[in-house]
Amino acid sequence: MAWKNIAVFVDATPEGEKRVGYAATLAQQCGAHLAGIHVVSAGRPGHRTDYFVVGEKAIRALVAWQKAADEAVTTMVRRRFEAISAKRELSAEFRVIRRDGPNEDLILSSLHSDLVVIGRRELHELPGYWSPERLLLASGAPILVVPSDWKCEPISKKIVVGWNASREARRAIADALPFLLAAPSVTVLVVSIHTREPTGTVRSPALISPCI
Repeated sequence: MAWKNIAVFVDATPEGEKRVGYAATLAQQCGAHLAGIHVVSAGRPGHRTDYFVVGEKAIRALVAWQKAADEAVTTMVRRRFEAISAKRELSAEFRVIRRDGPNEDLILSSLHSDLVVIGRRELHELPGYWSPERLLLASGAPILVVPSDWKCEPISKKIVVGWNASREARRAIADALPFLLAAPSVTVLVVSIHTREPTGTVRSPALISPCI
């Protein structure tokens, strides 16, 4: 089992460049097509003062400045993505989702992918992106979250899988098979926690989900 289409969220941050490099390495190993997804509104953090501009002239100037800034960031990110893809001789494409674009664009881009690579920084500093959790629930596509402090070490040398005999756990393992098959070490972790109800009944809640 191998991925045929991998999507990676790209931005102008140092973490974004590392993320593209890792996604490109995965695509090269699998012979997969790589799609870079850039959300324009996530190109830079917003400024609260932008919301207090008054007057038609000032508003037009702000819109023009914002458009120029967005285009400059998009051009830089595109060139970086294309350079990394060309270096590995990948089949690749660069997708742009415009400022305040429909959420469906993000979902569709994920649905068309066997794996989506995303970072954690977007949650607070780049509000134009969806969080990994929200994207996962909306699209159902497998999500690989690359930590913000990742040092470019190879991922999936050692894997811990949380197993609770649920449909969700089985689906997660199926989606992660390429990682599991390539890993030298895979540990299956089962946590059983029993809580006693006031009536005397015992239940075993599912608390663990796969960690890749």
